[in-house]
Amino acid sequence: LGLIADGTAEKVLSCIGNNERLNILLAILKKPRTVAELIEECHLSSSGQAYHHMKPLLAADLIKEDNMNYAKGTYIIQPHKVQGIIMLLAGICDMVDETYSQGSWESEEE
Repeated sequence: LGLIADGTAEKVLSCIGNNERLNILLAILKKPRTVAELIEECHLSSSGQAYHHMKPLLAADLIKEDNMNYAKGTYIIQPHKVQGIIMLLAGICDMVDETYSQGSWESEEE
């Protein structure tokens, strides 16, 4: 709960809460990608747009450029963050699965 109180949870969630950033994160989670591959796979309009969305992911230490194992300009998920990302996505799936709930993400109009 301390992560909520100090604003850390909000920073992480807002970092990945953007659809383009989430798509980039998921693409890199599948396999290492270059910016050109991210532009194509994530339907981004330019390298500038790709870097704009990658900047917060890099700052949050979720992704990094990996020049040791891949060609220059190839990005990977930080190995120590993979489990947390998968758990977060699994948690989201669990929250939106309406199999055992009566709730809806749509607000009810009165």
